[in-house]
Amino acid sequence: MSSARHIKTNHIGSSDIDLLRLVNSVSLACHKAVKLDIALRESLEIIAKSLGWPVGHIFYAKSDPTTDDVTLESSGIWYLADPKSHDEFQRVTSSFRPSAKGMPLAPQWREDVRKLDAFARGKDAKKPLNVGAAFNLPVVSQGRLVAVAEFFHSEAAERDEPLLEVASMLGHHLALAFEANADHGKTMSRVEEAAQREADGKINIVRELASGIAHEINNPLTIILGHLFLLRSIASSDAAPNPRVLDSMNTMEGAIKRIAGIVQSMRQFSQTMDAGEKVVVNASDLLHRALSLCSEHIQSRAPGTTVTTSGDENAPIIANEDQIIVALVEIIKNAVDAAREVNGGKISLTLQRAGERVWIKICDNGPGIPADIAARVMEPFFTTKEVGSGSGLGLPSAKGIIESHRGAMSFESTPGSTTFLIDLPSA
Repeated sequence: MSSARHIKTNHIGSSDIDLLRLVNSVSLACHKAVKLDIALRESLEIIAKSLGWPVGHIFYAKSDPTTDDVTLESSGIWYLADPKSHDEFQRVTSSFRPSAKGMPLAPQWREDVRKLDAFARGKDAKKPLNVGAAFNLPVVSQGRLVAVAEFFHSEAAERDEPLLEVASMLGHHLALAFEANADHGKTMSRVEEAAQREADGKINIVRELASGIAHEINNPLTIILGHLFLLRSIASSDAAPNPRVLDSMNTMEGAIKRIAGIVQSMRQFSQTMDAGEKVVVNASDLLHRALSLCSEHIQSRAPGTTVTTSGDENAPIIANEDQIIVALVEIIKNAVDAAREVNGGKISLTLQRAGERVWIKICDNGPGIPADIAARVMEPFFTTKEVGSGSGLGLPSAKGIIESHRGAMSFESTPGSTTFLIDLPSA
């Protein structure tokens, strides 16, 4: 057992609503700020002051296009409760450029960084750095590390699970600030704007293409299915139907249903630009209905998987019910397919309401999303599943639906844990 002392803060150890208010405060700071550096500076101060931690700092993740290496460089954005007592820490950190290769994309806790051999900043310091416990908060945008927020206390502290749980949601909102402020808050150049328009145009072309193909396939598919049912009726009316003929028809029906499923996925993907009619509805009801629709998928794909639900039962949102359920079903099915890859598969569904936001977390204990494909999992038609098991449109469709509801969808993944986070405005 560690001898480190648990740091008593303003919120950790008190009611959950205080923790959610902390997240909501950061959410508001990130949404209202017109520039990224303002959002980050305000968020650092809110988090550090609320938790009673004297130091907050942001590293930016810088990629080398020639080697794909990622290093962390100080952003120059700090929160210092007492700048004088941490001036040396600030000095050595400004020139500290650690590699982010292999860094877990989930919050990390350090009970006492002074005892870590890997705490390289301490080796360059001219005097003690006056830091003890630390926790790092990776900021992941669309599967890519864009920054790391770090917080330090002057004393050692035991691992604080409630804080780490909240840290994941804080990281999500910081990621939204990055996405809303291209190129670290700078105005996009004409080249960047043209690239963004081109990317948006490609997505729209893919949507239109998917809609057209779905329509063209669906009509003859309906005719084929109708004739198959007619042939089955004729064959079954024989006194001694040929079993080989019936088996062949069953195979044909399975293939037709598979094609119909792909067509349905393409239609859903093409329709996500328009959320349709919206009403006030309880997000908890939609989550339970989506889970009910996935029960057969769970039983057939991963019968031993444990599914748990928790959180607020009253979380109103303004939404098209059918569209949101479609998005939830796609993400839950994705979690099921991941959980079936391990013994003792587990899936947890959590719903939390905080002020003007509603969060839905869908977590699984599957093998995780490899870093080399994490940036592509939201791309249309990209799939890692075996042939016949996925169209590559499920997650892109879900993302489009959530965004059409003025929400956001992101994910965090490490070996043995993947969490998809849906952020929607509260009604």
